[in-house]
Amino acid sequence: MANVMKFEARTPAGTTIEFAFPLHPETVSVDTVAALVQTIMTQIDAEARKHPKLASSDVLQALAIALSARASMNEAPTERTTQLAKGLLAAALTAAGKTKRRNTTRSGTA
Repeated sequence: MANVMKFEARTPAGTTIEFAFPLHPETVSVDTVAALVQTIMTQIDAEARKHPKLASSDVLQALAIALSARASMNEAPTERTTQLAKGLLAAALTAAGKTKRRNTTRSGTA
């Protein structure tokens, strides 16, 4: 199993951000994690198009609430899932600080 998941995101301004996220040792399927992340990002983009005044802080707040709700839905003890969620979030945020960015905006017409 891979211990890093590579992922790319593109900003509305056309910047591509390359991530390398460390994975938890108990990750069952890198492909499923990647697909779920892509689905979440695609849905956020769709909602942002429907709500042009959507603030980044609102998106982050919604994701924090969703993370909390998902952690609470787990049957494991609350302390364990809280620590797991905090650890995963900290690792992801650390990885986000080590991204590579490139401008992928294309000019002209094809």
